[in-house]
Formats: sequence, structure tokens, C-alpha cells
Amino acid sequence: MAGVSRMLDPGPAPPSCTGVARALGPVDDERPELARLELVAGDRFLLCTDGLSGALEPEAIAGLLGVGEVEEAAEALTAAAFEAGSRDNITTLVVDVRAAVRGVAG
Repeated sequence: MAGVSRMLDPGPAPPSCTGVARALGPVDDERPELARLELVAGDRFLLCTDGLSGALEPEAIAGLLGVGEVEEAAEALTAAAFEAGSRDNITTLVVDVRAAVRGVAG
């Protein structure tokens, strides 16, 4: 859970931030944004659509992201967004890092 607070902080991203804030869609520039990720065992991160992030406050997301195993957290997040009245599709992927990983993209 160490990475959760870094991802949800709306302030400037630290160099090791693992957040992704790029979408592919019907625009001229459809190249994905690639980033260097340095993950440590115990980090948990979330990839989701705006059906989730637009329906729940960051604090609620952070709290639900810590619920049980990844499947339980994903189900809790999706249910909360649905209950909050999300009017968009809700897609939620929760990932736990089990071992330290140093990856380079791009």
C-alpha cells in the first residue's frame, strides 16, 4: 500500500510516481504515455476508467483500495462507484506488487 498515497496526491508527481494519467481515444495523438516505474514489494496500484475516478473522491478510493485481496478491492471500488451513481462504464484493475521490480518503458 506504500504507493497508494503517492498515486492519489494531486500535487506534483515525485520522480518515482507510478501513476498513469493518459487515455487513448479518438484524438489526433493516440500514442500512449510511457513511464519508468520503480515498484517495491507491498505497493498496490489501480488502473481504472473515469467511471470510477469520476464517481468517488480520492480519499474513498484510497480507503477501498486497501480492502483485502486485489479481487475484493476491485469489487468494493466498482460497487462503490455504482452506488455513487456513476453514469459511465466502470472498469477497475487492482495490482499488488509481490517483489521489487525496476522496469523501463520508452
